[in-house]
Amino acid sequence: MIITAREIDKNIKSGKIVVEPYNWSQVGTISYKFKIDNKIAAIKHPLDSKKSIDLIFEEIPQSGYLLEPNTLYLAQTHEVMGSNHFAQQIFALRDIGSASIFIHVSADLGHSGAITQWTLEITTDHYVYIYPHQFIGQIIFWKLDGEVSSYHGEYNNMPHSLPSKYWKEFE
Repeated sequence: MIITAREIDKNIKSGKIVVEPYNWSQVGTISYKFKIDNKIAAIKHPLDSKKSIDLIFEEIPQSGYLLEPNTLYLAQTHEVMGSNHFAQQIFALRDIGSASIFIHVSADLGHSGAITQWTLEITTDHYVYIYPHQFIGQIIFWKLDGEVSSYHGEYNNMPHSLPSKYWKEFE
């Protein structure tokens, strides 16, 4: 079951949900609207799933950063978000989707215990500019049924967006 605006606010105030920084005006009917941070890494070259990926992060300038088709971009949310009591899921805002920006390729679900700046896996079908700290997505919180165990994986509490670690499967 997805929790509503008042439940989101109540659980943030009680500490069961973490959203930092928090602003009530960003709470929607069943979601919290979040921003992209101010750094981004472009992956334009062919990838080898047996090799690690080196990322070079750039500041997203106030004048805008041009996203290009056929490129994967990794960025992160401005906000630290998550919960030990709820699962979470992120989506692009409708206006972002209408601009042909996709904010996740596969990782839209967050486990209970995952509290971090989320990695955004950004792609687009058109050339489109983005800006630092612009609203880009929304997060919803799902009530859990059954015994809750927290996520303790390597993607939690990241200092920055991390590339795929698929290459470790071949070690």
